[in-house]
Amino acid sequence: MNIHEEKQCGICNRETDKLHRHHIVPKVKGGKKGETVACCSTCNKQVHLLFTESELAKMPLPDLIQTEEMQKYIKWIKKRPGDFKARMSKRIKRR
Repeated sequence: MNIHEEKQCGICNRETDKLHRHHIVPKVKGGKKGETVACCSTCNKQVHLLFTESELAKMPLPDLIQTEEMQKYIKWIKKRPGDFKARMSKRIKRR
């Protein structure tokens, strides 16, 4: 199934009309032709706000989704409609 036929975000599982390809290993870390996941733009932005490119390069998607930060975010975003677009303006500092 190509990205234009998919309707469900691979991170938050919400239905949406527009999905993006998130590279599991960031392109700048050698993932240009690697595995991707179809996800909504809000989830894609959140992943890049929470994690550095180096962290993402070492973290498989199931592990990323299971982090405390992502679990809190997924719980929050699932209460929003599929066309919801969150405004995110700065990187969240991890402790």
